[in-house]
Amino acid sequence: MNLKYLYYNDSSKEEWDKLLYKIKEANYRHSWGMINFYCKFMQDIDNRSFICLSDDNIPLAVVPIGITKKGNEYEFSFGGNLLASPAISVFHPS
Repeated sequence: MNLKYLYYNDSSKEEWDKLLYKIKEANYRHSWGMINFYCKFMQDIDNRSFICLSDDNIPLAVVPIGITKKGNEYEFSFGGNLLASPAISVFHPS
């Protein structure tokens, strides 16, 4: 299986949330709107969030990643706010 990635900065709200809703384990903290809120509300955030997709575009995981610059140091956060844990789809054998 080859994995594909849809990066937050390359997606629209509609595209991101449509895929996100297919990941049962995801919640509002993974949504386009919440990530956008953190990035607009805080300064110096490098948003590297992405959705991991299978070959046939089935969303496998959503991974929110923000990198905040504080002085000369960097931390994984959205402006000091904790990152949501990655939401990974659970597939049950058919």
